[in-house]
Amino acid sequence: FADGTGNWPVWTTFTYEIVDLLGIDFENTTVHISDEESGQRHEVVLDRLLSGIARETPLTIDLKGRLNGQPLSHTLTGPSFADLDGDSMWPLAGELRLATTRLNLKGTAGSAEEVPIFDIEYMIHSDELGELAAAAGAESMEIGSLDLAGHVAGAANTYKLTDLAGKLGATEFEASLELDLTADIPVVGGRIAIGHLDVSPWVEGDRSQPDTTADAATGIDNLLKALEAVNAHLAVAVDRLSLPDTDLDNLEIEIDIEDGVLSVPIELRLGSSPVRGVITAEEDDGQLRLALDLGSRAFDLGLFGGEEVGGSIGRLSVDAESRGSAVNDLVDNLQFKVRGNNLAVTVQDADDGVFEIPIRSVVVVQNPGTGVWATARGRHKDTPFTIEVATANLMKLLDGVTLPVNITARGSGATATVRGRVRPTSTAPRANLRFGVEGDAIGDLSPWTGLSPDAAMPYLVKGRLDTMHGPPRMVIEDGRIGRSSASAELSMTDGDHVIVARIDAPLIDLEELATILPSTEAMTPENEMSISEKIVPTQVNLPDADVEILVGRVRHGDLDLDDISASLRSREGHLETSPFEFKWEEQPISGLIYIDLQSDRPEIDVFVSSRHLDEEDIEHGLDLESLPETSIGRVGIDLELRGATLEQLVDESYMSIIVDDARTVLAPADSEDSWEIVISHLQADALYGEPTRIAAVGFINGAPVDFLMNFAMADLETYARDGLPVHLLLRSKDTELDIEGNLVLPIDPKNQEFHVLLHGASLDDLNPLLGTDLPSLGPYSVDGRFTAAERNFDLSNLFIVFGDSTLQGNLGYFEGEERPIIVGRLASHRPRLEDFYLAPEDEDQRPAGAPQTSDTDGQEPVLDPELLRLVDLDLSFDVTGFEWGDRGPGAGEFRLQLDDGRLTTSVFWDQPNGGHIDATPGKRTFAGSYPRFARGPSGFHHLPRGPPRGGFQPLGWPAHGYPAARLWCRKAQDEAQLYCRRARHRGRSDSAQETRCRRLEDTGERQGRDRLPEQPHPAQGETSPQAKRLYLSRHPGSHRRTARQS
Repeated sequence: FADGTGNWPVWTTFTYEIVDLLGIDFENTTVHISDEESGQRHEVVLDRLLSGIARETPLTIDLKGRLNGQPLSHTLTGPSFADLDGDSMWPLAGELRLATTRLNLKGTAGSAEEVPIFDIEYMIHSDELGELAAAAGAESMEIGSLDLAGHVAGAANTYKLTDLAGKLGATEFEASLELDLTADIPVVGGRIAIGHLDVSPWVEGDRSQPDTTADAATGIDNLLKALEAVNAHLAVAVDRLSLPDTDLDNLEIEIDIEDGVLSVPIELRLGSSPVRGVITAEEDDGQLRLALDLGSRAFDLGLFGGEEVGGSIGRLSVDAESRGSAVNDLVDNLQFKVRGNNLAVTVQDADDGVFEIPIRSVVVVQNPGTGVWATARGRHKDTPFTIEVATANLMKLLDGVTLPVNITARGSGATATVRGRVRPTSTAPRANLRFGVEGDAIGDLSPWTGLSPDAAMPYLVKGRLDTMHGPPRMVIEDGRIGRSSASAELSMTDGDHVIVARIDAPLIDLEELATILPSTEAMTPENEMSISEKIVPTQVNLPDADVEILVGRVRHGDLDLDDISASLRSREGHLETSPFEFKWEEQPISGLIYIDLQSDRPEIDVFVSSRHLDEEDIEHGLDLESLPETSIGRVGIDLELRGATLEQLVDESYMSIIVDDARTVLAPADSEDSWEIVISHLQADALYGEPTRIAAVGFINGAPVDFLMNFAMADLETYARDGLPVHLLLRSKDTELDIEGNLVLPIDPKNQEFHVLLHGASLDDLNPLLGTDLPSLGPYSVDGRFTAAERNFDLSNLFIVFGDSTLQGNLGYFEGEERPIIVGRLASHRPRLEDFYLAPEDEDQRPAGAPQTSDTDGQEPVLDPELLRLVDLDLSFDVTGFEWGDRGPGAGEFRLQLDDGRLTTSVFWDQPNGGHIDATPGKRTFAGSYPRFARGPSGFHHLPRGPPRGGFQPLGWPAHGYPAARLWCRKAQDEAQLYCRRARHRGRSDSAQETRCRRLEDTGERQGRDRLPEQPHPAQGETSPQAKRLYLSRHPGSHRRTARQS
């Protein structure tokens, strides 16, 4: 032993060989070893121990047993003890097995000049090195496998460990060490090189409970004794050290122990950040004093914040110190000060944007008596802010105790506070906190939130959060922005973890809240939104939740909603079909909503409906001044949105509008007539790729009506190029209106073209629809093409059928300088007057006050004088093969002109039975018998056949507006001219006859000039501006206006 005593009390100078042990043999032996300082007991069971140690025979030792229950075996072979005489080296070979660890030795041992010498190569292999802890009487742990090989040599109180190479788990290392025992205090030196050292599995366990046993104090004492017992100079290099939250690269540590002081200079890189410092440990008044001094420049904050938080610290310094006789004392007495200058903290938001917060300085201080105090100061977009945090000793977190928390942040005119208590746990921290934020103008927060800086409403939020007493629960006791206010409560159920929320808002002023939003940037080619850009979120799983929403009132300009309520339920990642309702101008409206955002094709379904609406409800809802008597039994809108981009929403979404039991009464102010329109059912369906369909059934003034309208939907480019195909069909009794064409987009009433077809059994079927008194004529049809241009409208390719009669031609409408102009030309071949004939009334059936057939006095005015100045007209009708009963065929041409209130008519007629007509004011010449008509209170009346009586009677027109008319028989005129030509040819023309013939020829030329011009008529073909100018320039009645227009 060290004090010189031994356990072999014989004279050491005895030279006679009087003792020779031939061998030692133990079987079934149990040895108990007690450690009084640690209180541990160890048990060694020797099943068998055989040894041959006779002086002249080779050394052999063979041991089998157990150490603290772990299997133990040992073999050792060598030469005889007689070979130890002198300075010869003694070869040794052996193997030791404990648990799954095996140690193999091979080398030599001996002495030189009474100095022990050994040179041994060794190899260690272990399947699990942590099982050795069980052999030492402690709990086993998982460390990993070990492979180690090296060379150890010793001579003259100097021992060297060289060529050491090993692998622990996945960590490879090399080392060389030297122990010098020549000085008063042993000196250890050497180097250790480690590749990748991953200590995460060893330190990721439960670290919340520090060691509180006597072992802690014993460990401190042993460390202090070790510092006094040895001096050391070791160099440790680690390529990469992996901790649970980060990696340390190029770690270089020098361990120096000199005169009881441990000094560990540190130089390493945390990511791309260099860190330098020193750790010291020494004895101070019987206690261990630990100190840490670290510093870094351009420190990367991303090492600890993950992907969401990053940034850098311009300069970082850490000063820490603690002292104590046990580990608990070191924890309780820890004091530190952390300083950071010129921080740039970046936070990544949900849209992958980066939000940067510049911080000028951060100071964190902990003192054993006062806890932790931290402050941060900085500027964000020229706006100063401060954050102050106060809590207890952070090391209390390891004890799992409840810590007080007090946080105050000020900036941009706002003050935010968080106060309460936090208790760390092994899963998630528990907290009981009160929080609040308030300010005078919410627009002051624009540097932080992006809100409009012009929003001047005060704001306030106060609430509490409790996760300490049962399931999490958060309450917003008071939330206000300007006039809007709300409160809310949110909790989570224990078993199925369903979020339960209730939101109660007395008033939400959307118009005021809209001022919070920043002004939108003007759309330019550089920032315009692409139709393939995502506008609806995808891959979103909604948490299981039951949400009740109650809103007393929502205001936005003239929009005023009351009594809003919704019961929202989300399960399995989506919002299930949930009801909601509200009142709009006291009109109840209800609906359903469904939202599923989990896939790349989100689905949003909304259905709203309302019942029993009247004209007052509609006036308020649509901001109309007045409506006729109107009621709607039910109206509903079903909207199904599919897709995430604008292109997908257009392609795949569906909308349907349903109206039931609607009724309105239209009564023009200047008429005693009215129209009652009843819609029994209307449904409009729109789905991209299929025709949009609007179908309705109902009544107009009691007449049943069916309405159908189709839009042939296509892609946007097709719309822009070809227009929107539209087909409209309206049916009432035997009447049908069919309109078809392409609607030019954007909609411009002056740039459209449609095909129009109207046909029916009788014109009087239109009377309930139009409120007119049309005669009973038919069957009929009107077919043509309607074209709208910049300043005119055309009805071209007209084909009109009444019975067996047909009319063809064109009509045009032009915008004049003073009033519109309507021009047109119609032609008919072999019309039958019976198709347009109105049967005469019997005398006894004629209404009281109806005119007599022989007198037209007292008839009501045909036209109101003011109506004559609403529009200018130039219409002509060409008729060939005219038939009236047994009379025919005849031919004629009728022209109607209205110019600045002056109505002029011209008639050219060809009667097969001869005769002539020439009727002008003051002169009447008739030949033949013609049908006559007059208009009375109950409509048109047929008069007996005969020549027109009295020419044209004004019938209430002003005296200065009497029309001028000329009627003649073209055939009689032609026959007179033919007679003159024949007389000249035969030489029978005397002077009187020649004078009469010249008068007839002059009359014919003059009458020919008064006929309709033969130039192209604007209504006959293309209505180009050139054609219009040509037509107007050749008509004296329009020449004055035409010159001004040109």
